[in-house]
Amino acid sequence: MPHRKSLSPIARLLLDAYHETIEKIKQLLEKRSRIIIVHGNDTAEIQAVLKSYLSSYGKVMAVDAINLSIRAHANRFRSNAKYILVRNLEKLSPEYLEDALLFIENLAQKRRYVIIVTESLARLDPSISRIAEHVEVRNPGFKKIKKLLKYIFNCDDIPEELIESLLGLSFNQITFIIKKALDENLNPLNPETIRMLRRRYFGVPEIKRVRWEDLGGIEKIKSMLYERIVLPYRKIELTKKLGYKLPKGILLVGPPGTGKTSIALALANELGWNFYELGIGRILSSSSIVGEGEREIMEVFEKARKSAPSIILIDEIDGIGMIRGIDPNESWRAPLLLTLLSEIDGVRGSEGILVIATTNRPDRLDPALLRRFDLVIEVPLPDGKAREEIFRIHLKDAIRNNLLDASVDFGTLVKETEGFSGAEIAHICEAAKAKAIKENTKITMDMLLNAIKEYKERKKRLLSQLTEWDIAPAFLFT
Repeated sequence: MPHRKSLSPIARLLLDAYHETIEKIKQLLEKRSRIIIVHGNDTAEIQAVLKSYLSSYGKVMAVDAINLSIRAHANRFRSNAKYILVRNLEKLSPEYLEDALLFIENLAQKRRYVIIVTESLARLDPSISRIAEHVEVRNPGFKKIKKLLKYIFNCDDIPEELIESLLGLSFNQITFIIKKALDENLNPLNPETIRMLRRRYFGVPEIKRVRWEDLGGIEKIKSMLYERIVLPYRKIELTKKLGYKLPKGILLVGPPGTGKTSIALALANELGWNFYELGIGRILSSSSIVGEGEREIMEVFEKARKSAPSIILIDEIDGIGMIRGIDPNESWRAPLLLTLLSEIDGVRGSEGILVIATTNRPDRLDPALLRRFDLVIEVPLPDGKAREEIFRIHLKDAIRNNLLDASVDFGTLVKETEGFSGAEIAHICEAAKAKAIKENTKITMDMLLNAIKEYKERKKRLLSQLTEWDIAPAFLFT
């Protein structure tokens, strides 16, 4: 290990930042692991730290994968380096990849150590992933960000809100944002400035702004989530001392239109974590290319792990989580399920990763998938009290602006919408608003009742047109 006193302050800071990574690599080298993949966001910094560390134990050579492949193909690779750092392997085209992989295996057989540095493990060819050990470099947590900011600003008093606004970013991204703030004569110690620049330059996934007060009839669910998830994470030290096992997976179950996705979004906004959505439709469409759907799943989970604390939302998880043995499309859907199970297992041991899934068909879910969720919460159709609350939420602007006619009777509306979901009530309210705009008047009781009547007739007509084939279990025809 390089003598710390001989290093620059920034070099010492980087060595401290990647201390866990170095320790994992040290253990693998002691076990004589000849091929190691190190994956993380700041590949240049990771490579610099590894080169500094490994140089104390032998000669180190850093080489681009394309250069390595060309030289290997022409038999012009000449180096007695003990450690070979390879970058950009994921960018190799297929015609170069085979030569590079054969040469890497040849180097390992000659008792060399090959360390592949890449941004994403999911983007590497599976043939190299299978023969290598993996070391994941996660983005810095609260303490490491605080240490970095103390060095940058030469100040001990770093606001906690500023640190929280940078959680989930890599060291490189953090220094880039601070530099941009200074370049634009903005205050880099202002959390709002940092959030604005973060959205602009790094396209942080935006969470749809759903608040608890926007949702009606879910007080019990909100209370449970607040008690089991929000408070324990906010009081994390006490949570650890009590030995409370933080839920790592939540499954929201209920009929369509009951607000399952909105509940997940409201929880994500409440926690303020980084947010990633695993699009089932996109995964199914990309599965026409062998291995691409599995890669999509791995990439989302990898991003979430590296930028923890993070929430992963899997809407309509039954699209790939069906019971094995009864799915006629199991031959191509089963690998997706196995990959999903593996990735969920991979984050269960991680701190600050929460998987939230929704389904209206829990009977279709594979038992192995169901076991991965610590909390299974039913989101039922709203009762009378909840339906009135939902009406009031969707008509609140009209009420506030005195555009709701005195004739509107919420008790009657509740009776007329027995068995309606929250989404259906929202549709009724929007139809009445459109009528009021057309007639340039207030929303009246007749407008709302007519909207309900028209919706019921349209729904009845649609259901009468369905055949027994249409109402059979959907998975038989996917």
